[in-house]
Amino acid sequence: MLGPLTNTRVAMAADDIISVQASLKPALRGDPPHHFFAAVKDAKVLPLATQLPQGFFQWLPLARSTPGYLGSWPNAGYLDLLPATPDAAGFSRHLLGLWRRQWNDFSVISFDRGILEALPSQIRVTEDEAAAQVRFHMGDLSRAKIQPWLNSLLFQRALESSRGNAAFLNRLSAQFRLPREKSLDVANHLLNTQLICALDGKFEVKQHAAGAKFWTSHAWSDAPSRYQAPLWQWFRGAQGYVSKYEGQIFIHAELDIQRKSEEQKGLELPFFDLFRHKPPSLPQPNQPPEVIDTPPARRDVR
Repeated sequence: MLGPLTNTRVAMAADDIISVQASLKPALRGDPPHHFFAAVKDAKVLPLATQLPQGFFQWLPLARSTPGYLGSWPNAGYLDLLPATPDAAGFSRHLLGLWRRQWNDFSVISFDRGILEALPSQIRVTEDEAAAQVRFHMGDLSRAKIQPWLNSLLFQRALESSRGNAAFLNRLSAQFRLPREKSLDVANHLLNTQLICALDGKFEVKQHAAGAKFWTSHAWSDAPSRYQAPLWQWFRGAQGYVSKYEGQIFIHAELDIQRKSEEQKGLELPFFDLFRHKPPSLPQPNQPPEVIDTPPARRDVR
């Protein structure tokens, strides 16, 4: 779907804390390529419930609560395929409370009409030194008005990850007929890693009233308001672009990082050492997994 390399870009609004745009091929044959862009504004949003949406009608409230917009420039983009006749100000109403506004060569949709009312004076087309198909920008989320809302989303993701690790331990114990308390050590050896609770809790084995034992974490009972995502400790912004040439893809990215005062030898970012990871050695055929020495190389898995 990516269109040609271009130096043209859409200059987003000053209060857009997250934005991305891409040069795309035309929606219909014969139309010119266009820019597709999306942004989330830095605005206060009520935190969500502590359960990740699963279906469309559960994701819809999340989409409607997001203070953002989607747009295309010039016209003849995918958003212009929505059937509706705009009024004198360029507004048209669609299903599920979605609004679209068209002016000049812009076509933008949002669930918040107020955002669309201010956009004509906030965004414009400009030129960039680098030719690219994709451009992205993220501000300092740790100090943004939207941070509590994002923190709520990250709490839900961390909670699901922690529960997934506990479920894996329970199934591993049942599959290999291990004592429930031994499955964590066996899992760490098999994966050559350290399964942890993504909420900074500690996994422990509890006994159900009926007698069955199961893995759990005491952090599952914590309130989302007390959770602070690890991202806020070091991430202070990012921006960059992606250029696709014949046979290669060039990615340029800049990260703003908050370093701790005691860090003098550089900062090791998470997951940047994937290709240097040494695979685990296989156990001997007759050696029980629970007595195998713990491999020295460990990485946290959230």
